[in-house]
Amino acid sequence: MADYEKVIKGLEACVDGGCIECPYRKICSDAEDFVALARDALKLLKPRVLTLEEVEDALDTVVWVDRPQVENSSDDYALISEYSRQLRFVGLKFIDEGYGRFTYEQYGKTWRCWDKRPYDEQRKAVKWNE
Repeated sequence: MADYEKVIKGLEACVDGGCIECPYRKICSDAEDFVALARDALKLLKPRVLTLEEVEDALDTVVWVDRPQVENSSDDYALISEYSRQLRFVGLKFIDEGYGRFTYEQYGKTWRCWDKRPYDEQRKAVKWNE
């Protein structure tokens, strides 16, 4: 995953004309390779589905929870409050719904976490596990 600080510093250097300070300066001199900065920036801006391992590593992080079986879940933000590899669950504290425990086995089938809220088209474009 792209590093926020590196991308921000690179973009600021481009805007300010300070290429000496740019972490991408070795490739920025070649217009074709400048795409690396744009690619990293896009990775940071576009929402994506987290892997279960990333969910475990995101304890105390707010994520957007996708549950197609739940109506009106357009603002389904939750805090990852706990997980247990042994018991195979993730605990989520929802902003308006309280608390829920979700099993590892159902991740990607009936629930999944995004790093930020996706548009409906993005949600539909990313396939669910069968």
